[in-house]
Amino acid sequence: MKPVLLLLLLLGGLNATASDLKTHEHGEQGVPYVDIFLKISEASSFGQTLAIETLAKSSPVLQAEQISLQQRLQGKIVRNGEYEWSVNSQIRKRRDRALGLSGNDQEIGLSRTVRLPSKRVIDEQLSEQYNVLADVLKEDAWHENARRLNELWFDLRLAQRKVLLLEQLTAEVAVFVGQQGKRYKAGEISRVEFEQSQLPLSALEADSLQAKAAMQVARTHLLNEFPGFSWEPSTTLPEKSNELERLPNMTQSEQEAWKSRLVEQNHALELQRKQTELRHALLNRAQADRMADPTVGMHLTRERDNAEQIVGVSLSLPLGGELRESRAAIAQAQYAQSSVQEAQAQRAAFAQAEQLLIHYQSQRETRLRLNGNAQKARSLLMSLKKAFDVGEISQTELNLARQQAIQTQLESIKAQTQLEKLVGELLIDAHLSWVGP
Repeated sequence: MKPVLLLLLLLGGLNATASDLKTHEHGEQGVPYVDIFLKISEASSFGQTLAIETLAKSSPVLQAEQISLQQRLQGKIVRNGEYEWSVNSQIRKRRDRALGLSGNDQEIGLSRTVRLPSKRVIDEQLSEQYNVLADVLKEDAWHENARRLNELWFDLRLAQRKVLLLEQLTAEVAVFVGQQGKRYKAGEISRVEFEQSQLPLSALEADSLQAKAAMQVARTHLLNEFPGFSWEPSTTLPEKSNELERLPNMTQSEQEAWKSRLVEQNHALELQRKQTELRHALLNRAQADRMADPTVGMHLTRERDNAEQIVGVSLSLPLGGELRESRAAIAQAQYAQSSVQEAQAQRAAFAQAEQLLIHYQSQRETRLRLNGNAQKARSLLMSLKKAFDVGEISQTELNLARQQAIQTQLESIKAQTQLEKLVGELLIDAHLSWVGP
């Protein structure tokens, strides 16, 4: 299987050593530690080609494609205008009772409402705004789905890691139980001690069954939302990541650099800005529409069986009133509301960036501590096992130590996976590993 989320932007220093990272730690994007983050993402994500194929088949992206198409068509309508040529034809029967004469009158006319030049300029701007909004809507859908795919992938990855860890621990305990069984048959330990040694194995087997069920549920959720996803389960636990060990505790200035980048690339904020610009253009159009467009026509009339022919030009101009004033007032209110929503979106973007960085900092520290706890608990278990072999501690004490070691290892695996997920979110939101289709 390809590595998961092959990066769209491969920045310099991807294979940098620790000394190289010191000189290139701010990368080319104005944010620190890009190289380390990219290595972590490359090792724990899936290929870019696979990601594009997966996202392209997801329902939200397909819906966004349709919405984007509708926006473009709306822009085309605005640019070309809604006015059409009108053809008018009449046939009348004329009869003069006084003279006793009769004849046919025929009239044909061609007319069209003419868009004023000032409105044409505004409509061209509106059309461009619709096209820009269509692009932003599609990019937003791809971005949100990339975040969702990143989330579901690491949920599945965590469930799978738990299964592998529990299978590994079950195999280790099964060996120990086998040894205790031989000692029981040899009369070295009592039946009670032998049954006590079996308790951790039964608990691990039950936990393994639950973990496998959770993995299948996580897989179902992923395939349900992303039917194009192809997944092959791994057979080994992840090796120790040097990049995870080198993840820094960001300084205040480094956090500000990341925050600026995240806000700059925030799709929700960009979408609201474009909607505000569109509302402003619609307001200009509504204000310009206070003066109605004139309708110009040409008419050809034949009366008295072609005895008389009349050619004429007509001009009609609707008189503006309260309706057009009300439409302009509504457009003004909608623009004001959109401006308020844009300010709210900007505050939300800053808050979201801060929360993501806080979670990263917290998860980094949590992962370091839990990883240390897991190593200590594992080392302690090995020491207590030796003590148990020489009769210094009881089976109950050994079982308790084993339970603590298992719990700390599971917590360490969870903390590592959560940290990898946060690194993926940082790179996706900063557009350093995902920039859309």
